[in-house]
Amino acid sequence: MINLDDKSLANFISDNEVCMVMFGATWCGPCKLLKPKVAELGLSNVAYADIQTCKSEAMSAGIMSVPTLVVYRGGKEVARAHRLTEEILSEVRS
Repeated sequence: MINLDDKSLANFISDNEVCMVMFGATWCGPCKLLKPKVAELGLSNVAYADIQTCKSEAMSAGIMSVPTLVVYRGGKEVARAHRLTEEILSEVRS
């Protein structure tokens, strides 16, 4: 799974027709549990954005709690969840 910063986050979303970003934090216990599960998906269109290093992008995306998984299609948000769900997985794999 790719680790993003503020600059690379915007590029990652625009460079991928469909992608998922996991917003998390190093101090977040649930994030520590979810991150390896997301990484195990082995998808090239999935990335991790720490809210400490992606502050402005996280704020722009309206991230209010972590972990938050956001799926983008054509640069627009199409799904959001706080855990891996079938909806999220089907969106990111399509």
